[in-house]
Amino acid sequence: MLSLTVANQSDIIQLRDLAANAFDENKKYRPSNIDGGEPPGIETIEKHEEWLNSKTYLKCTMNGNLVGSCILDIQEDKGVIGGLYVGSHYMNTGIGSWIINEIERVIPINY
Repeated sequence: MLSLTVANQSDIIQLRDLAANAFDENKKYRPSNIDGGEPPGIETIEKHEEWLNSKTYLKCTMNGNLVGSCILDIQEDKGVIGGLYVGSHYMNTGIGSWIINEIERVIPINY
C-alpha cells in the first residue's frame, strides 16, 4: 500500500540516497554529449535540508519503505511541483503518477 506524508528531519539521509540513486539511473539514458540533468545539490544533505525547511517535502512509502518523494512549493491555494523522483527499483511501476494524482486530489497544481 502506498502512502504520501510530509517528510521530516529523520528522513533526510534516506531521501538524499533515494534521490541520488534515481538520478544516477537516469544517466544511463542521457546522451553522452549532455552533462547534468539532475537538480544542483541533489547529492548533498544540505540541499535536502533546505527543501525540508523551505518547501513542502513529501515522502512516498510502500509498506513502510521509502520509494519516492515530491517537493512542493505551496503558494496560497496552489502547489507547484519543484521535483519528483522515484527510486530506480520502483521506476515504471506507476508510483510517480500515483504521487501526482494524490497531490492533485488535495491541492490544485500549476503546471
